[in-house]
Amino acid sequence: MALDFHRLAHDARLLSLGEAPYRWLAEIFGRYRCRPGVAIHPYGDGALTVASQRTLLSVIEAWAARAALNCHRAQTLAVAMRGFRGLLAHVGATAGDLRWQGG
Repeated sequence: MALDFHRLAHDARLLSLGEAPYRWLAEIFGRYRCRPGVAIHPYGDGALTVASQRTLLSVIEAWAARAALNCHRAQTLAVAMRGFRGLLAHVGATAGDLRWQGG
């Protein structure tokens, strides 16, 4: 079970989340779903506009600021979030929409 993120304009894969990183980020994806009503999950495909990426980044930042994490979980989540947050910031800054593809 993987979740791949591609730039919408072309099909080059930018980031792939395996099962474990997806599970670590599942709570964040759940909180994001409450905002625009879009579910990011490994069982389908979808798109994130630049505006949606900014919303997801704000959800990540708010969650990270509030989360009471133990040391091990914090380190694990930091590794998973770093690549994903960096991808969103980069693609959003270049005005590119993303597509995710489960598989």
